[in-house]
Amino acid sequence: MFGDFQCPVCGEFARTIEPAFFPKYVDTGKVKFVWRDYAWIGNESIVAAQAARCAGQQGHFWAFHDYLFAHQHGENLGDFTQANLEQFAAELGLDSAAFTTCMGSGREYPSIKASVDYGVSLGVDVTPAFLINGDLRIGAPPLNRLEALMEYYLAHTPH
Repeated sequence: MFGDFQCPVCGEFARTIEPAFFPKYVDTGKVKFVWRDYAWIGNESIVAAQAARCAGQQGHFWAFHDYLFAHQHGENLGDFTQANLEQFAAELGLDSAAFTTCMGSGREYPSIKASVDYGVSLGVDVTPAFLINGDLRIGAPPLNRLEALMEYYLAHTPH
């Protein structure tokens, strides 16, 4: 999934579809779900992507992902300032010093840019977008359509 932590449709997908989809497909090992940053909405998108990666360095990417989407209130409204992101990390029990050091380093920016560039090279121009077995799908399908897509791909992909 190519997503932006400020994208309202990505947020809706994370809050409503992922909780049903992950246990059935991801947790069972049927599907590998990979997040790709496509930080395009604004500076807060880039800072949030960096924060999620910093949380990931402590083994908490998905918890931070969920927390970001639970606290999303709009685009470029100040929700994802560095101070707020550091507070989110503390609330999740992350090592605050390591998180702050990671955030201050900027070392994640090149990989975030590379992720966006990769999406652009595939034709992604909006979030969310899904790359499923090489097929690009734009937009977030409802759960029943996503499950039908997964069943189709699982039935037609050599294991």
